[in-house]
Amino acid sequence: MLCRPLLSSCVLSLAALRAAAPCLAAESEPERVLLAGPLPAAAPLFAGDASALTAEFVAELDARFLWPEEGDALPWSPGVEGRFGLAERGANGIELPQCATRSVTWIACYALIERRAAVRVLVEGAGDLRLFLDGGESGYAGAPGDERASLEQRPRLERGLHRLLLRVEREPAAEGALRLRLEPPEECRVLTGTDPRHALADYDELGEAAGISGLELSPDGALLAYNLRERRGADERGVLRLEVIETQSGRGVAPFLGGAGARAVAWRQDGGALLYRNGESLYLWDRASGGVEPVLDQEPGLGAISWSADGAFLVFSSTRGAAAEKTGIARRVDLREKLSDWPTRPHLHLLMLESGARRRLALPGDWAQDAFALLPDSRGLLYLRSVPIPVRPWFATEFRLLDLMSGADRLLATLRMGFENRPGLSGLAVAPDGSQAAFVAPPAELCAGAAPEPSAFDPDLFVLDLGDGSWRRVSAGLDAAVDGRLCWASDARSIRFAATCGSRSRLVEAVLDGAGPRFSEQEAGGERIHDVSITAAGDYACVASSPERLPALYARIGQDAAPRLLLDPNERLARRLLLATPRDASFTGPDGGRIEGWLYWPEEPFARAPGARLPLIAYYYGGATPTLFGFDELHQFLVGRGYALFVCNPRGACGYGEAFAASHVAEWGERAGADVLAGVESVLAAHADLDPERVGCCGGSYGGFLTMWLIAHSERFAAAVSLYGISNVASYLGDGTWGYTYGDQAINRYPWSDPEWFVAHSPLFQADRVTAPLLLLHGGADVNVPPGESEQMFTALRLLSKTAELVLFPGEDHGIAGSWKSRAEHRTMLAEWFDRFLRNEPAAWNERWE
Repeated sequence: MLCRPLLSSCVLSLAALRAAAPCLAAESEPERVLLAGPLPAAAPLFAGDASALTAEFVAELDARFLWPEEGDALPWSPGVEGRFGLAERGANGIELPQCATRSVTWIACYALIERRAAVRVLVEGAGDLRLFLDGGESGYAGAPGDERASLEQRPRLERGLHRLLLRVEREPAAEGALRLRLEPPEECRVLTGTDPRHALADYDELGEAAGISGLELSPDGALLAYNLRERRGADERGVLRLEVIETQSGRGVAPFLGGAGARAVAWRQDGGALLYRNGESLYLWDRASGGVEPVLDQEPGLGAISWSADGAFLVFSSTRGAAAEKTGIARRVDLREKLSDWPTRPHLHLLMLESGARRRLALPGDWAQDAFALLPDSRGLLYLRSVPIPVRPWFATEFRLLDLMSGADRLLATLRMGFENRPGLSGLAVAPDGSQAAFVAPPAELCAGAAPEPSAFDPDLFVLDLGDGSWRRVSAGLDAAVDGRLCWASDARSIRFAATCGSRSRLVEAVLDGAGPRFSEQEAGGERIHDVSITAAGDYACVASSPERLPALYARIGQDAAPRLLLDPNERLARRLLLATPRDASFTGPDGGRIEGWLYWPEEPFARAPGARLPLIAYYYGGATPTLFGFDELHQFLVGRGYALFVCNPRGACGYGEAFAASHVAEWGERAGADVLAGVESVLAAHADLDPERVGCCGGSYGGFLTMWLIAHSERFAAAVSLYGISNVASYLGDGTWGYTYGDQAINRYPWSDPEWFVAHSPLFQADRVTAPLLLLHGGADVNVPPGESEQMFTALRLLSKTAELVLFPGEDHGIAGSWKSRAEHRTMLAEWFDRFLRNEPAAWNERWE
């Protein structure tokens, strides 16, 4: 039986995919292919000269990035253009048009593979035959004048869609039909077709995705500077460049101001110049002339920068003049010395732009120089510094005002809000009238006797009076977490900022008047804001995404009623991906409150066998921050592999109100774990198509801890994956770089004073209860959650003869994302582990290690 094509036209729908599923065969000869040609192909000069050097074959097209669709143009040579069109298989195979001269024809089709399998690919016909599989040359046979050639390959193909490209070069005398056959093993089903759109089953395909970041919108909203990163092929780092475009037309004004290491710093207040950095050097781009002038050359430790309103000078942090860092044997006297982000060497400098004169405003010491901002009159500098204190929360933040004319320094306020989310870390902005400053900080001072203590990881908006040093919390009535990028309105009556409202990102304006703050929201172009730049006039540009839409660049300028799409660098990639749209799966938690959740449902034909139910995976973070309702690579990848995916934000996440966030304080597993389990049961009860015997769970960091906690306290799960998680809360407290700063509130106790609590809340001490097979993935150079956390759990489980495996990635830090290879590999391993235990398909996992 011949397998029918995925579609009879190039328009692919999910309904058509489902309808195509029954049309399967153990061997497949595509009924339709895409064909471009014949196209003229004269032999290279000197091809017949005996003295010519033998050279490698070079294809006319780069197959790595070729995903043909019906109607795609194929510029071939000057004056010659081909086009991919549909070609039907005849009785003798695929008929290639005749050509009076030597010619090349390109043929393309797509094959959807049910599971990892060795598939026989057979090509027979006249001429030089070359097969490109998934972008790489797989094999070749014959010569242009041969009347018959045969090419056979047996590639081992992963589950998902695969590209088959054939290049056929022929002399006029070589003619006849071409046969293409795909023969999978009997237990594997295959669909073939001519449409490239497919679910995301190969994580490495996302390596093509471009990223936009570092937005800086000019004060008049006319120009936007941003970074664009593109990665193609084997280049791990990709190409990063700094660009400037017009926001109305999208036209490039400065298409390449700098490469890797370049990013915009700030626009001059009149919008006539852009300050940008490249590594530790600083440059000034003039808007009118397009010229670039150097400002600082290889400034050691160049950090934050503030530009005066009159454009005459800069204040910046630098390590120039500080004592050299000590190397070799390390001596620690204080705990803060272990913190990699306790920067005692950077200090403040002032630079006059016209003359180049500079002076140090402060000397380094046993404190951390944090955020700073120049006042609008260019005479004063508001700066924050963290200082150690001998009691909890171990750090306090000083707000200080420096008079740049007289040198007088005044302490305005001291707030004891700890280290992790200390004031100003996520945002500091001085009002246009210079009377007050806005900053982001935890809801209240810590260790002030409040019961229960508020979460230090729930960021709020505050305003500081620069006259008397008094401060007030502005966002107390807003059930949202303030993300930063603060911007005062030009009349100083309101503040605009990005915020997380539950799982969604929003642009919020807080109007400050005698009646108290009033809040309003603005549309951002998507459900998740990845970056944003806002002007005093209310213009903004942002990078936004939705679960089924990759991040793109939007702007709302002047009288625009809604944000406009400025740039979608992933348009072509997104066009070929069938991304799932989640449905609401919120539920009532064990405490009676609403817990937000959503469910992705796989739509590709091989998600399940006919009559079978779907396996389910639960994903969560579970810690202080929510999982956001935007495009998520891992979510779409797991759905593309045929899994239903349930995502939820259990108690403890910020963005749902102060009480909800406070659940994270001194909470390790009990509340968050109970919420996840309740959510899984709710989803299973609501969807009879889900298989309750095939449920997996996974999460990273705190989510990795929660994974181990869940399988030690429940037998619900048939497989689990912990990514760089914590197994022993006591060892993490002492060994993690930020163990004692994060743990000061998240743990809020010590092993010597409450050892029973640490035993009860550390999965390591419940390893004997684990029944689910567990995969532990960890970076070998992780300083946040040391790899010993996974090592301990692995050791315990194997001593107990339980099914567990540990994979360490040498040189990788927290997140295992230092290289694209590591990122794609560990997430593919995660899917293969679930395939092994939730689908009974162990081949990919086992063969990986052969």
